[in-house]
Amino acid sequence: MYLICNFQVNERKGIIGRKKLVIKKYLDYIISFALFVGMNIPSIKIIYSSEAVNILTLVSIWVFGLTRVMIFKKGKLLFSNTQNKFLFLFITLWLIMIANSLANSSIVNLSDFAQYSSVILIVIGATILFEYSDLHRIFFYQIVWGGLLSIGSLMGVIELDLSLGQHYLTLGLPLAAAIVVNVIDLISNFKHYKKVSVMTRILVLIVSIIAVSSLQGRSPVILSVLIPTFFILAIILREKNIASKLRSLFITIIIIISIIYIIVSNVSQYWIARFDGLANFTNEPRYYIYTKAIEIIKNNPLGRGLDDFSGLPGYPHNILLEVSIAGGLIATVIFILIVSMLIKSIWKSAVTKGDLLVISSLALYFLVVWNISFDLTASYVPFIAVGLAVNAEGKKNEREIM
Repeated sequence: MYLICNFQVNERKGIIGRKKLVIKKYLDYIISFALFVGMNIPSIKIIYSSEAVNILTLVSIWVFGLTRVMIFKKGKLLFSNTQNKFLFLFITLWLIMIANSLANSSIVNLSDFAQYSSVILIVIGATILFEYSDLHRIFFYQIVWGGLLSIGSLMGVIELDLSLGQHYLTLGLPLAAAIVVNVIDLISNFKHYKKVSVMTRILVLIVSIIAVSSLQGRSPVILSVLIPTFFILAIILREKNIASKLRSLFITIIIIISIIYIIVSNVSQYWIARFDGLANFTNEPRYYIYTKAIEIIKNNPLGRGLDDFSGLPGYPHNILLEVSIAGGLIATVIFILIVSMLIKSIWKSAVTKGDLLVISSLALYFLVVWNISFDLTASYVPFIAVGLAVNAEGKKNEREIM
């Protein structure tokens, strides 16, 4: 079932035929690009660091998105049950965390409030205004962006500004995202690509793998292998035909071995030392942060508000723990319900494949990264991806109801 929100406007008679198609084409590309930027703001700020990026992304999604609705959908927005559920959970989650913040005075200035408000507005706009056809363009932008950053990283022309909080994962995030999207898209939509396109994508994939394995951090390397492996195994598990299962398993083994070989051939000794540290996780800095965060949650079951990290050496480096600290157990339950919607989408996408599978893999990747690093101020990245993933099928089946 769909809920209709009507923004009816009188259609100008002059916007017809080819002119209208051209306008639609440009709007599609602009909105897709704005959604891509929304999920890549941290890495885009490596090139140009300014809050104008966030503002322009927010304005573009809403202005161009609503323009597309008014012109080409007669001002009608359709809300599926899944979309309503996601928006309700997402908005409720943030209202709880902001209410706690105001009650405990953890947000002390207008700048902090504006920052978190922009997260909410960007995600709501993306979830409401995207179309299923936007997804494939987003994947293309992601692969191209990852390829360009990979080349820049290997050539040594990309510099991270530590004073702005940029680190290896700021660069590794889009590189591994490009790998995940590229692998899953090739597997899911292989029959739709020409040989030249496939070869180009494989070349970009190899460059991205070499670049990500040259970084000092573990997370991008590990996740660029684990996420595709997880989704390929999910496809195999849900495949009913035995011959298809065996064929998919063989392809999986070849792909994973190839990726691991490229990584092992390029990783530094520093990375190997960092990887060895996982064998004794209790000696890892994050172990101390996580244990202290859990203690804070136990002592404050109703939450302490956003940005209240007293008793911690910085932010928790884990979105679940940060949500729990900010909003308490109620916010934790709501966040888990949102994650459960993504899990349901992943399980379904393993059968339907196509762009639903690709966006689900990207959403899971971003969500896992936010359980390793980054904080809620940049959580528009995973929440946009999750919003697109859980609502993609509804958007695909969307029919205008008069």
